[in-house]
Amino acid sequence: MKSNKLIAAILTIVMILSFCACGNSQQPMNSDDGGKLTSSAEDSQNFATAEIVCKLQPGIYAPDSPLDHFYISLESALEAAFEGRLDLEILPQDSIGDAEIVEQCMMGTADMINIGDISFDIISGTLGWAFLPMMYEDYEDVDAKYFDGWVSEEISACLADMGLVRVGYSEAGFRQVCNNKHVIDSIDDFHGVKLRVAQLSYLVDFYTACGALPVTLSNSEVASGIEQGTIDGQDNYVTAFYNLGTLEMTPYITMLNYLYCANSLCVSQNFWNSLSADDQQLFMDTCMAVSSSELGYARDYEQNLLDEAVSAGTVELCYPDEEFKAALKEAAMTVWETESPKYDEALMERVYEDFGF
Repeated sequence: MKSNKLIAAILTIVMILSFCACGNSQQPMNSDDGGKLTSSAEDSQNFATAEIVCKLQPGIYAPDSPLDHFYISLESALEAAFEGRLDLEILPQDSIGDAEIVEQCMMGTADMINIGDISFDIISGTLGWAFLPMMYEDYEDVDAKYFDGWVSEEISACLADMGLVRVGYSEAGFRQVCNNKHVIDSIDDFHGVKLRVAQLSYLVDFYTACGALPVTLSNSEVASGIEQGTIDGQDNYVTAFYNLGTLEMTPYITMLNYLYCANSLCVSQNFWNSLSADDQQLFMDTCMAVSSSELGYARDYEQNLLDEAVSAGTVELCYPDEEFKAALKEAAMTVWETESPKYDEALMERVYEDFGF
């Protein structure tokens, strides 16, 4: 990526500062926050003396997940980079919806949030063009096009229109498909398969174009739906298969890589304006450095889940061949045609030019 040298330098500085800050303290520790060991007395002192307090509302995430690791790394890196002048307070997980979390950030109840770009699109209706079906082929493609270049700039501009400053990102991954009926290794294999799909037009329409039978259910209903036969499988991220407890219930996973969407790490305009220009730059650089570094952790985590399931004999993986990919692209283009009128015409022309066929 373009800023590799800057990222490497920042991470090196952060590691040095973090090491120096830790010293040889032997204070009593606790782990009430779900895995991160902290000193309660030290945290209280830091919170009381910090010049800058940043409250992060994380929404819901699983313990020991890539998001959990991301938040721990972010807290350590920011507090080290600011040499004790900043305290990142990670608020308790909240079961409220993403729209309410965004509202909290815009109103100042929370200074920082990290939610999926799909959720931002549901709220604003301005981001769906960035993750239409079959836009990105693999993670290398994502790094070059989603996180660098004009797509990233346009996403940041859309979020700025909502009063948010995009300072980083975290991985969600590619959406894949799993089922308990048979291997899906051609477009014809979708026919008659009932798949749980999020209630988003570009997901429902894509699977309909592929010949599947999309069923809109909440995540909490997926496991019971599979058990009762209401659905045969689902569309989701690999980590979601695991977190929902359905990874072993649907042994056939096809790595479609058909839709990629990240999470955007944002701060409120009020919090951003409270920082000096130098602190804004330090804050942005540190968040971006952590974001880039954590991509590898999240991708390794996902691959380990798949490797362990395959080794245990509970999952069979399928990777589409070129013929299957071409058929998926054709199905995707019908969705593009339907979705295009929702977005700026010049923007969609650019999407077609760079990602269409």
